[in-house]
Amino acid sequence: MKTYEDLKEKDKDRMKNLNRKNGYGLSGKELEALAKKHQRHRKIGDEYTCLLIEYRLDDINFHSEASLLHVGDY
Repeated sequence: MKTYEDLKEKDKDRMKNLNRKNGYGLSGKELEALAKKHQRHRKIGDEYTCLLIEYRLDDINFHSEASLLHVGDY
């Protein structure tokens, strides 16, 4: 199982920049869109994209949401 250590620095920086640009928050619709994207990528076995989404959520202190996505609780 991959961890945040396996993410490329440029990808982590991109997620941090998105968070900074959005004022370190998400609307309900944005969170819903991320959850749906995570679910789609889980189905096709794209663990890397799922991990990036979880990383982005953790970066803005959405730890509970990141944990739920991680275990597949959509």
